[in-house]
Amino acid sequence: MISFNIALIVVIALLTALSFYKGKSTLFSLIVSFYPAAVLYASFPYKANFILLKANNEQIFYSLAIIFAVFFLLSFLVARRIVHSDGMRSGVVGFLDALFLSASVVVLTLVLCFHVLPYRDIYNLGAQFQNFFSSSLGYFVSSFAPMFVLYWMTGRRY
Repeated sequence: MISFNIALIVVIALLTALSFYKGKSTLFSLIVSFYPAAVLYASFPYKANFILLKANNEQIFYSLAIIFAVFFLLSFLVARRIVHSDGMRSGVVGFLDALFLSASVVVLTLVLCFHVLPYRDIYNLGAQFQNFFSSSLGYFVSSFAPMFVLYWMTGRRY
């Protein structure tokens, strides 16, 4: 569990640095493209036909993750053309923007693993976190928070 917490902090730090120094449009596009990809994945009627590895739950998870990745990539390519929120702000406010965007991407990844794909024990989280992310309230909060972050960040400039 401690190694997961360290990995989570490292991923957020790397995404924050990327967003702060290279611009926020990539993380905006990642967050925006998650929602249509999840809807497309959930409504795709041929998932069972595309599961390549079926020996155990972990292989099924990775097969379904590949299917989701295809929908996510398509959504990302469309969202990347639409999203133009690359306003670079500096200082503490720019750093906070980058940090909130990075945390939103990580939260959406957890939503993916706990609710969209059927494998819940991939991260070996503590019982409290696992219960929260598995609950319907956790699903709602984790799905709503990134949208709120995008609204908050773009609403101040217009």
